[in-house]
Amino acid sequence: RGLLLGLVAYLVFLVFSAPASWAVQFLQNQIPGLQLVATEGSLWSGRASRLQFQGQTVTDLSWRWRPLALLMGRFEYQLQGVWADEPASLRMGAGLSGSTYLADVSAKVASQTLLAPLLPGNVTMQGQLIMELEKVDISMQGLLPILYGQIRWPQAEVTSPLNLNLGDVVLDLAPGEDKTLGKLTAQNGQLLIDGTLELAQEGDYALLADVLTSGQVDPAVTNGLNTFAEFRNGQYQLDLSGNLLSLLPH
Repeated sequence: RGLLLGLVAYLVFLVFSAPASWAVQFLQNQIPGLQLVATEGSLWSGRASRLQFQGQTVTDLSWRWRPLALLMGRFEYQLQGVWADEPASLRMGAGLSGSTYLADVSAKVASQTLLAPLLPGNVTMQGQLIMELEKVDISMQGLLPILYGQIRWPQAEVTSPLNLNLGDVVLDLAPGEDKTLGKLTAQNGQLLIDGTLELAQEGDYALLADVLTSGQVDPAVTNGLNTFAEFRNGQYQLDLSGNLLSLLPH
C-alpha cells in the first residue's frame, strides 16, 4: 500500500512539474485559435507573455494551482493578467461533476470594445465597463455561460452618431433555470432606465424596461424611443427580444 501511494504521489509530481509548454501544446490543439506565447514554469505555477483568443489579447498572464480547492471537491487555478490595458484576475476550475466555471472575475474594459459590435452602425461610446462576477458557469449544453455578479458602466456616454449621457448604468446578474436573469438600471443621466433582462444559453434575450427622459434629449433619441417603445403614463415601455449571437460579426 505504501509503495502504491508513493507511486501515485510520484506520478502527480511528474505531471505538475512538467514544463508549461507541454500543457500549452495540448490546449492549443484542443482549442482552435488559442495562442500562448513565451511560456515558462510548470503546471503548478507558470507564466506566458501573451495569450490570444477570438480577437482578444491578455498579456503578462500567470497561473497558480490552488490545492486547497481539492478539499471542496474542485480542481482550481488562480489566473492574473492584463486585458485591455487593465489588470484582470479570476479563478478557473472544474467540479466533481465535470462542470467548469470561472469565479471572482475582476476586469475592466472599454465600453466601445464590448458593446459597439452589438449595435448597428458606427456607434462611439465613452467609459469603462467594470466587471465583478462572482461566478460564470460554463456548460456544454449551451453556447453562452450563466452569469452571477455585477457589471457597471459609470459615466456612460454615447458620443456618435448622437450625444447621449446615460449616467451610471448597472446590470445585476443572477442565475436562473438555464438562463441568466438581469436587473438593469440607469440613473443620473438623460435616460432613467428600470428594466429586466433574460439571456438564455442559446443566445435568446428579452429586455423589458421602463424608460423616462430627463432634461434636454437629442431628437434622434426621442424618435428612436417612439419607434421601438410604447409611450404610456408619461414614460416609454421598451420590449426588445432577439438572439445575441446573431448580432455578433461572423
